Amino acid sequence: MEYLKQVKPTFEKLGLELKFENEQSEQDQNSWKHTIELNGIEYTAFDGQFSDLDWGIAYVNFIEMLNAELRRQNSDEQFYPINCGNDGMFVLLTTKQLDFVNRNYPIDNEHPTTMSNWKSRNGI
Repeated sequence: MEYLKQVKPTFEKLGLELKFENEQSEQDQNSWKHTIELNGIEYTAFDGQFSDLDWGIAYVNFIEMLNAELRRQNSDEQFYPINCGNDGMFVLLTTKQLDFVNRNYPIDNEHPTTMSNWKSRNGI
């Protein structure tokens, strides 16, 4: 919820809605299921057994749910991952802006990339 509160002003500046509610969390010693509704649609933030990939999976799911909402509201922008773990970062760009960054800046581990590239690079 804290991260959604941080992203909400960005949606508002774009004239888009980001209403979140009905957060559910079920956890036992081996697994965790965490869901939340964004604009009335339930998304899964995490669902699975605990592993070394937990932060990466939750990070990917978070960005994917935000991007789904951007697409649903016909936004030209998408969030692109830059860093991972509990200090994960991402940037909001149009595809044209991402292309510009890719053509003009060194590509390294702190460079924005597509979700499919990010998943492949991080074994998710």
